[in-house]
Amino acid sequence: MSLEPSLVQIAGMGLVTPFAWGREASWQQVLQNKSATQILALDLSLECRDPQEKMLTVGAGIPADPINKEQQPHKHYFSRSQRALMWSIEEALLDAKFQLKSIAPDRIGCVIGGSKGDWDCLNHALAEDRYAKLFLASWPHSFGSLVASKYNLKGPLHSPVAACATGLLAIARGVELIQYGTCDAVIVGSVDCSIEAIYVSSFRRLGVLNEDFDRPEHALKPFDQHRKGFVIGEGA
Repeated sequence: MSLEPSLVQIAGMGLVTPFAWGREASWQQVLQNKSATQILALDLSLECRDPQEKMLTVGAGIPADPINKEQQPHKHYFSRSQRALMWSIEEALLDAKFQLKSIAPDRIGCVIGGSKGDWDCLNHALAEDRYAKLFLASWPHSFGSLVASKYNLKGPLHSPVAACATGLLAIARGVELIQYGTCDAVIVGSVDCSIEAIYVSSFRRLGVLNEDFDRPEHALKPFDQHRKGFVIGEGA
């Protein structure tokens, strides 16, 4: 089956980034050539061979939730990942001026990726003896299920996992669903809140994080031929 040569419109966008909760606020920081990379306040003591050794690394985590209660439709969600994801989707729908009720629920798809799942849910499940209830909510597919349930979407539901390319893959799959005629509209996105000690320690043991820098803002240099690793970031 060949794809139809029809155009697919991206009607709205929403972002939560290490700069800010919101698309425009984040973009303004980019225009000002700002950096969100900073020293991480994480307990990495379990990784140290010498108890006196100090382990420092950098990352770009999302900031604390906005203070304005009227702009927090995400506040009742359980984890950082869930709150960031739902904020970005609400912003995208407002930006698109799109009424979901204008399309039949079974013609609206949902493609939401999460490369590592929801650590907050798993951590609380283990700590609070709520394993049975929260364990499945920690899997990567839980983000798409959350969105589909929130908006009563009845179309195809996909949860791609492709490491750092998860968001891009979600967009590509959403485009295909429309071009194949399976859907008339698709909510697509991705979320990743990976600045947790377990993830940072794992990446450090793999030797893939850049730890050769004089200042945090100089650590991220993906196009430098002398780069020595990457920097962990968060966003939705």
